[in-house]
Amino acid sequence: MRAADVSIVTPTARTLLGRARAGLAIAAIVVAASLALLVLPQASYDDRVLGADNRGPEGSRALVSVLEDHGVDVEVLDDAAAVVDRADEATTVVVAFPSRMSLEIADAIAGLDSPVVYIGTEQLYGDAIPGLRADILFDEESGAPVGASCDAPAARAARTLPASTYGVGPDARGLVDSHWDLCFPQGTDVDGLAMYGYAQSTGAGPSRAVIADSAIVRNRSILDEGSAALALHAIGGTDRVIWYVADFSDSLSEAADVDAPWTIPLLVLGSAGLILIGAARGRRLGRLVPEELPAHVPAAETLIGKARLLRRAKARGRAADSLRASCAERLARSLGVAPSADANALAGALARAGVEPSRAHALLWGPAPTTDRDLVALIHDLDDLEKEIRHD
Repeated sequence: MRAADVSIVTPTARTLLGRARAGLAIAAIVVAASLALLVLPQASYDDRVLGADNRGPEGSRALVSVLEDHGVDVEVLDDAAAVVDRADEATTVVVAFPSRMSLEIADAIAGLDSPVVYIGTEQLYGDAIPGLRADILFDEESGAPVGASCDAPAARAARTLPASTYGVGPDARGLVDSHWDLCFPQGTDVDGLAMYGYAQSTGAGPSRAVIADSAIVRNRSILDEGSAALALHAIGGTDRVIWYVADFSDSLSEAADVDAPWTIPLLVLGSAGLILIGAARGRRLGRLVPEELPAHVPAAETLIGKARLLRRAKARGRAADSLRASCAERLARSLGVAPSADANALAGALARAGVEPSRAHALLWGPAPTTDRDLVALIHDLDDLEKEIRHD
C-alpha cells in the first residue's frame, strides 16, 4: 500500500491577517467603547453662570473647591424636585438666580427646614425671597468698598464687599423686616429706599441668607475684598451643601432624567454592540476585483453618437454651449487666465491679444445658432479664433 501524498501549505501573512480581521475589529470596538466610558463623563462641561463645575470666569468652581477642601460635601442638582426631596436640616441649599423659579418651586424651597442661601438678584422680581424685595440701585457705583455695618457673622468675617448696583432691602412702605439683618449698604433704589448687599435672617426657624450680587461667588471676582469670606461663612455652616442653579423650565413634577451621567456611555455601548453584531453577521466582501467590459467602445464612436443625439433633438443651443465652453477653457489656458476667473477676465485677455471685443463676445457668449449652417459656421469661427491665439 502506497502512502498518500501529503502537501503542507504554510499560510501567508495576508491569510493570517484575514483570519484575524474579525478579532481585531472586536478588539478595536472594545477599546473604543472603554475610552468613551472614561472620557465622555469627564467631557461634560458645565458652562452655566454660577455652575458648580464651571471653571470659567462666570462659574463658581473656585468656591465649591474650597468648600470641598474644608470637608463640605457639595451635591449639584439640576431639578427642584430632587432638591426638595434630598434637603434636610443638616444640608444648606444654595439657590442661584431665584427669580427663575416658578411660584410653586419658590414656595417649596421657602418651606424647607434646611438653611437656604439665595444668590443673585440681578434678575429678581416678584416674591422669590419671602420678606425682602430686590432692586437695582438708583445711585451709580462709587467704586469704593463698603463695610458690613451689621452683626451677621458672615458679614463680620467679610468686613468689606465691592460696590454693586444690586441689592435687597425694605419693601415699598419703607419698613425693614424685623427678622432680617441687612448688611453692606450699597445706596438707594429709585424710590430712595436703602439697599444692601447681604441679608441674614435673625428670627426663629431655618436660616435664610441673600447674597444680592452673584459676582461675589463668581470665579473672576471671588477674591475681591471679602467676597470669599462672606460666601464661605454663609454657605459652609453645614457639612453638606446642595447647589441648585434655577431654570425657567424646571418644575416639581418628576420626569425621566435624560441628562444622567450614564446616558451617553450607554448610547456608546449600544452603538458599539450594533457595530459588533453587524461585523459578525454581515456579509464579508473581498477585495475589489476589476472586471473587463464585454465590449470596448472607441471614444470617437461615443463622440459621434452624442453628436447624432443632439442633431436628432435639434439641440443646437446645447451643442453650441458645449463648444463655446471648451473653447473658452482652452483659450484661458493659452492666455494664462485662471480657470476660476469670470468672463470679463477672459474678454480682457483676448482684447490684449488683439481680438476685437465685439468678435470675442459674439463667438463665446453670443446667441445660440438657429440652423445647422449657423452651428457649422460657429465651429469654424471658434477654431479660427483658437489658431489665432496659438499662432498656428
